[in-house]
Amino acid sequence: MVMLSLSIACLVLAGGTDSEHLIVPGKSIGEIKIGDDFEKLTAHRKKPNFGDAAMGHLWATWLQEKEGRLDVYAVRGAGNMPRLQSIRITSAAFRLVNGLHVGSSMADLEKAWPRARRLHFMHGFSMWDDAKYGLVFEGQRDKCVALAVHPAGQWIQQSYIPYLSGGMAVVGH
Repeated sequence: MVMLSLSIACLVLAGGTDSEHLIVPGKSIGEIKIGDDFEKLTAHRKKPNFGDAAMGHLWATWLQEKEGRLDVYAVRGAGNMPRLQSIRITSAAFRLVNGLHVGSSMADLEKAWPRARRLHFMHGFSMWDDAKYGLVFEGQRDKCVALAVHPAGQWIQQSYIPYLSGGMAVVGH
């Protein structure tokens, strides 16, 4: 964790990705963090374009003109407050500490995250998850089209996540 923090600090100081656009696997995308209160997130944004809530599970999608698509998934926990469990973006403005982003080649992402396991492959769409670190990358043919973070140490499929990418719904149990 110390090494990751030092790497992030060095990148920010060197003029790389600022914290508002940094993807930290298992932790955050920009200022949005795993474990954040869903209500707090929605209080600072316009109403989601899409969303659903049932049995303590919530998801919302914002279609943003300059920032692409933002998807969040939350679960009601202690105190009945819905807490974010996953965050997904389609914007190239957000970057991992190694500089990879939406639009990077899938080969580069697979090389940088060799422990990632391919979960889906259909009609040129693929989804890879590095459960140890909490990072998902989605590809359409050879380019990354979305990145998502979720709690480290678990597979993204351990959650119900109605994301659509490449015309395919990805739903866990």
